[in-house]
Amino acid sequence: MKGGKKIMINNKRGLSGVVVSLITVLLAIVAIGIVWTVIAGIMDKNSDSIDINNMCQGALIKIDSVTYEMTTEANPGATPPTGEVGICTVTIKRLPGVSEETMDGVSIAIGENSESEDGNIALTKSIKIGCAGEPTEATARAYFTINEEDKYCSTVEWTA
Repeated sequence: MKGGKKIMINNKRGLSGVVVSLITVLLAIVAIGIVWTVIAGIMDKNSDSIDINNMCQGALIKIDSVTYEMTTEANPGATPPTGEVGICTVTIKRLPGVSEETMDGVSIAIGENSESEDGNIALTKSIKIGCAGEPTEATARAYFTINEEDKYCSTVEWTA
């Protein structure tokens, strides 16, 4: 009987090494899974910035012209909000870029007034915005919408 117990004790030691090896392999697999999840999350976040950089290469715009038209209609967006105010028409022209990615829109600012126009600028687009007097400067910014957030690319300024 003593011999049988001895063999059993030796077998328990052998099983112990196998169990330790299995636990080590399982921990390694769990660690690889955790590292993969972190790396995949970082790569996914960086892919959005790579996408917007590629899109922006084709979103080159310029302000082709800014015209002013006096009107007596009240324009609450203009400064001052009452009295004679005007409408400025800003014509945006799209320049040839690396890609012809469809823009989601353009934002125009003249003084304190700003206006956003959704939609692609294929060649040119005219945007009307309230203004008080002849404009001396204007700013236009093209944007793309990614994950419901506007990402601005090209910013151009115009001075009279």
